[in-house]
Amino acid sequence: MHRPRSYMYAFLVMLSCITVLSGCYKEKPTKAAITVVDVNNKPVADATVRLYCNTTNCIVDVTEQTGSDGTANFDFKNNTEYMLFIEAYKGALKSSPNNYISLQERKTGSLTVMIK
Repeated sequence: MHRPRSYMYAFLVMLSCITVLSGCYKEKPTKAAITVVDVNNKPVADATVRLYCNTTNCIVDVTEQTGSDGTANFDFKNNTEYMLFIEAYKGALKSSPNNYISLQERKTGSLTVMIK
C-alpha cells in the first residue's frame, strides 16, 4: 500500500536533484580583452580595435571600440580556437602590424597593444 507513495516520493526527489544540478553548470564563453595604451602606457579611450584572421578556414573579422579603461571586449562562439591578428588605431595613431592573440575555447585571452 505504501509502495506507490514511496516510488512517487523517490521520483520527485530525483527530479528535483536533476533540475537543481543541471542549472548549476554554465559553460564559459570564449572571450578576448584587448587593452590599448599610448606611448606613456596610458589607456586610450574610443580607439578602434579589429580582430581578424587571414586563413581560408577562418572567417573572423570583428571590430569594437575601447571604453574609458582602454579595453575592447569581444565574445566568440564556443567550440572555437583562433589565432587572430590585432589592429588598433585612433586618428593617426596605430599599432604595429605584428600583434596577434591566440584564443582558447572557454577562456578569456587578454593582450595590451600600444598605438603610436
